[in-house]
Formats: sequence, C-alpha cells, structure tokens
Amino acid sequence: MWLVLVISCSLLLSNAVGFAQESAEAQPEEPEEVIVEREALSTIDPGKYQIPLQLRPSKYVTVVAPRNGVIDSLGLKTGDTLTSQSELFHLENELEALQVQRAETQVELHKLKLEQAKQAKATDAVALAELELKVATTDLEIAQAKLEGTTRRTEWEAEVFRVHAVEGQFVSANEKVIDIGDPKIMTVEIPMNREDAKAGENVSIKVEDQEVQGKVVTVLPPAKEFEPLRDLYDSLASAVIEIENRSRRYHAGQAVYVAQIPRHHVAEVANSAITAGEKGQRKVQVIRENIVRTIPIDVLAPIGSERSYISGAFMDGDELILSSSQPLDDGTQLAPKMAGQGGTPNGTGNRARPSTRPSTSF
Repeated sequence: MWLVLVISCSLLLSNAVGFAQESAEAQPEEPEEVIVEREALSTIDPGKYQIPLQLRPSKYVTVVAPRNGVIDSLGLKTGDTLTSQSELFHLENELEALQVQRAETQVELHKLKLEQAKQAKATDAVALAELELKVATTDLEIAQAKLEGTTRRTEWEAEVFRVHAVEGQFVSANEKVIDIGDPKIMTVEIPMNREDAKAGENVSIKVEDQEVQGKVVTVLPPAKEFEPLRDLYDSLASAVIEIENRSRRYHAGQAVYVAQIPRHHVAEVANSAITAGEKGQRKVQVIRENIVRTIPIDVLAPIGSERSYISGAFMDGDELILSSSQPLDDGTQLAPKMAGQGGTPNGTGNRARPSTRPSTSF
C-alpha cells in the first residue's frame, strides 16, 4: 500500500515539474529591437546589355583566293600547325607558268640582240638593246610574281582554325579559303570605364568558369556593339586585353565574361550601402519578403561621389538596406513593430524584431 502511494506521488511530482518546464518554454522571449533604414530598389533588366565576347588569337588572318580559279592543292585541316613560309594552298597556274616561259624567252632574245649590237660597235643599237632587255627583264619579274601569287603561304608560325574550301573547288577572287592564327597570345576587346583603362596594367576577366589575368595593351574608342553600355558609364572605352597562352590552355572562341557587362539586374544605390565581403567581393543587403538577404555584387561605375551602378541577383520587390542599428545575418527574419508597441509598421527607419531562421542562399 505504501509502495503504491509513494509511486503515485512521484508521478504527480514528475508531472508537475514537466508542466512547469513546458510553461517556462512556452513563454516567448522578448524580441530584440533593431532600427533598419531602407529604400525601394529599382532595377534594370540586364538583357539590353548582353554583348557576347570571345577569345581570338592576337594574329588571325582569313586567307582568300587571289583570283578566279580552281584550287589545285589544299591538304590542310583544322588544327594543323604551320611554320613560317608553309604553303597553304595554290590554284591551277598553267597560264601563269606559260607567261613566265615567254618572258624568259624574251629576256634571252634581248640579251642576244644586245650582244650583237656590242659586236657591231653600234652605239645607238647598244642603247636600244639595253632598254629592250630592261623591259623584258621587268616583264619576267611580273610574270614570276603572278605565278608565285597563285600560291599562298604563311609569314609566321600559325595554326589552322577553319578550312572553307576543298581541292578541285572553283573559287572566285577574294573568296574565303582558310583561316589561320597564332594562338600563343590570345586577345579580347572588352568595354571599360576610361578612367580604369590603363595600358600596361593587369585586369581580371573570366574565361568560361576560370578567373584569368590579362594585360591591357591598348585603349580605343568604344566599339559600336558597346554603345548600349553608355547608360552605365560616363566615359566608355574599349580595352584590348592580351593573355599569354604558350601552354595552349585557352582556345579561340571560348566565352569571356567581364564585370563591365552585367549578367544580373542593374541598380543605382548609395555607396554607403555597399560593404566588403569575402575575398574582396563587395555586397549589399536587401529585405526580401521580410527576410534579410546578402547579395554579392559587381560595382559597375560611379554616379558622382555618393552613388554607383551595381549588378547583382536582385528580384522585384527587394528593398535595399541603407543602414541598421546592428549587424544582420543573411536569413534573418524581420517583423515590423506595430503602433501599439511604440513604433510604426512602415516607413524609413521603422523598427523590426529579428527572429532566428536558418540561413539560406538566394
């Protein structure tokens, strides 16, 4: 009997303690107040600024047919390497070869006439024969140049990038036959703010998914295709970038991405909202559906001394955080403090209470 009573009391006591603990846990913690200054974020669709960039060899030539004719020899294929003076192709040249033979005969004929005039010691005849020989020699040089012109050679070490014709094909004058280039140095022309474009300085670009260091070799007026970017830059320029490529790590046609051409939405913001992130990456914070989001950004160009154009993964309805009374982690949920609690639910500088929430990426 006593044993049963003791057990019953123990159970009642255990239940009482558990109820007290649950009651204590059920009481909400006093929310911590934070004052956030924010503004609506107006964004520009990046589609109007999309300009494709790609790597090209610093030396790149499209070799064309010198005249109408049939290709007699073209044994190259894409990827072949060439040394200086390597033959690219030649056209059928029987006519040019006959013209050379005729010119050579004319030279021999006038040499004989000159020799006869000298033997006759006829001064006038010697002078005339010398002039005729000079003309014949010039005609021979012209004929030889025409014959040589039916064969195209490379003047430097090169690689074959594209072949547009085949042996036996009839081609017209100036028709494309073959593309060659020297891939030891790759180049790309990119838009830049003129103040940042300095010949001889290194710049960082992205070749597909790799960060690459290149050198600015020259600064030019902006290319025509860069004109839409004038919306973002007070002084737009083109910079020709060279990348050393003796290891053949990079290839012609690889896509190039630069911060100056925004891939995400563009916004105009106060410089005070921009802070430093990891590894030099700059960032801003926005309120998205009452949740704080940290957005990595690219700073495009200044607007005066207090504002800048930036590009980041923004969404419609985002509000830019201009300042906060305390640091806010990504993923923090904000709830407006209502009027009955001593604040206003909306407006610049309204009060909010953060509650912890797992941080998630945007």
